[in-house]
Amino acid sequence: MAGNPKKRPKPKKRPKPKKRTGRKEEAAPSPPPYRPPSLPDYRRLFEAALRVADMAPWTWMEETEMFAVRDPVGGDLRFVSVMGNLGTYRAVSVYPDRLALVQYWRMQNEIPDFGDASLLLETRQIQATFGPKYELSRQEKEVVRRLNLRGRGAAGWPHFLGFLPGWYPWDVDAEEARILTLALDQLLQVAPRVKEQPGLLDWDTEHGPFLVRGPNGPSPEAEVVETTEEIAAYELRFDLAFHQEEIDVVNDAPALSDALEVDVFPPNARVGPGRGQQPWFLVVVQAHTGALVLTEMLVVKTDMLDLWIQIPGRILHALAKIPARPEVIRVRNPFLHAFLSTLGHQTGTEVDLVDDLPTATVVRRLVEQGLP
Repeated sequence: MAGNPKKRPKPKKRPKPKKRTGRKEEAAPSPPPYRPPSLPDYRRLFEAALRVADMAPWTWMEETEMFAVRDPVGGDLRFVSVMGNLGTYRAVSVYPDRLALVQYWRMQNEIPDFGDASLLLETRQIQATFGPKYELSRQEKEVVRRLNLRGRGAAGWPHFLGFLPGWYPWDVDAEEARILTLALDQLLQVAPRVKEQPGLLDWDTEHGPFLVRGPNGPSPEAEVVETTEEIAAYELRFDLAFHQEEIDVVNDAPALSDALEVDVFPPNARVGPGRGQQPWFLVVVQAHTGALVLTEMLVVKTDMLDLWIQIPGRILHALAKIPARPEVIRVRNPFLHAFLSTLGHQTGTEVDLVDDLPTATVVRRLVEQGLP
């Protein structure tokens, strides 16, 4: 009797070769660690915010009437602004460092389209907003239930948000709650003085001089010290390195007569659960023909400076592949203007800061509608 023939083993599938992109693959940034405020932390924050809601300082304070709070933990300055004088969006915003303050003033003074939501997402800040109860997060509603809190009318419920560039606004963490409570406590002292002395906080530059207040120690009983201080100018420092081969290719390429418009904005997309990562979309387009030179999705690893510093090299790489040398590049973001000017020096390209990017705006609207 013949034995069963042996089955031949199936040949192993060879793995498909990975496509070479010419760029090292980078891991997506991890979500920022989140430590929620304790119930006592939330109690102090809600109590301060509800007192602010009762006071309604936005009825007499302008958004640019800012003051600073010196943080007893570390001594850093936190800059406080009251929004809502126009009656549309009532909030207290705290800009936690000088970079955030500079970004705020750039929005006020240099960018006409202040209603652009991307400008808000670029700037690190902590907010207490005041509106209807349904705007509260699930976490805040549970805190309200546990603390048995009562709102101040249909639009008097405090809602607390932390804005971290590269991520969607989310519930404040324990450190943000501490800073926001400190700011609200000092606002309760400063706002009545502004009402009695109009012009007390009338300065309109990023350097002040600012009214600076803050406890001289972390203890609740610590004495509050008040001074007036000029804030040193923020120095934007960065070091860009370009591939010399790509610089040479672009410089030897024929001149591109059409100007390039460069825009960076957050599309309507959230990546990941929870807080969710906020990607940014880079568009480089010819102003008159509408021809796309580059579209790319970018992520923020640490802050917006990390995002902006990526862009000149990516644009250079795209130009070297065409190849073409633009005579003019137009941007509307002053920080992006500073970074791209470095590339302009290498390629003899004029980089202009403008109010409007009509062609790039058309591309942006299509992206936001999910068409491309």
